[in-house]
Amino acid sequence: MISVIIPNQHSPLIGNVISALRRQTARHLIHEIIVVGQDPAGQVQQDALVRMIALDELVAAGVARNRGLTQASASLVLFIDADCVAASTLVERLVACYRDGHRIVGGAIALPTSNYWSLSDHLVSFTNFLPSAAGGQRSYLLTSNLLMERALLVESGGFDERFAGAAGEDVDLSFRLRQRGLELCFEPRAVVIHCSSRQSLTSILRHLMRYGQAHATLRQQYRDLYPTPSSLQPFLQRPLLLILSLPLAGLVRLMGMVRKHPILWRYWYVWPAIVGQQMAWCWGFARQLQRQQAA
Repeated sequence: MISVIIPNQHSPLIGNVISALRRQTARHLIHEIIVVGQDPAGQVQQDALVRMIALDELVAAGVARNRGLTQASASLVLFIDADCVAASTLVERLVACYRDGHRIVGGAIALPTSNYWSLSDHLVSFTNFLPSAAGGQRSYLLTSNLLMERALLVESGGFDERFAGAAGEDVDLSFRLRQRGLELCFEPRAVVIHCSSRQSLTSILRHLMRYGQAHATLRQQYRDLYPTPSSLQPFLQRPLLLILSLPLAGLVRLMGMVRKHPILWRYWYVWPAIVGQQMAWCWGFARQLQRQQAA
């Protein structure tokens, strides 16, 4: 049986997220749905299946997930974000992969909107987790769509609550699991639809800046598992040089993405936004490097 845990910061979509879970083809496998956070609109209707753990203040996603984990009672936990609507076969596909011997399974993240900024943000953040990506082993998985044994998560210490917002805590967990010799499996047929609230230039740049900061933090802690791309190696001791080279760095990172993921040719019209996001990523990365060096 499965305990579904959803961190929620007053998402306007949380009602849709819960409804999609109720309509699963393998609905009988869901023992409970635990929503953690705030719901001022009253969309979370509690009943025998759904519980709300109300918090007085906004907390980081990792903190909310840990709170939900303490209340979960099933042997498996499924993490979904409050802006991710599950396809009807999500649970069925994830459990089938688990029964094939994969103790940690992540699914794909699809984007339905045509919003220019959301599309760009999605392509940069989730390139390795599109439904068109090949299945198999991954170096990390995302908690937008993740099934694993509850015992594994508890034994690993849960999510690191030092990560602010939602940027890096799932990668950190993935690396700790890999250090224990566990494999992470990606199942592209297990899909959630990501209805992102990041629909402006400012919001997507801020998002990628946090990702860059997280990369610098994770790189320092997991050097063997999270190597820095070769294009950034010359800047590790000279982060100011990276800041001065942001336009070129953004372009180089875009071209690296396109070489690795040819599907991005289909979305050539969002490349200018992707370059801007990669510049924001490099800015966050460089600024965090500077802080580390100063410390």
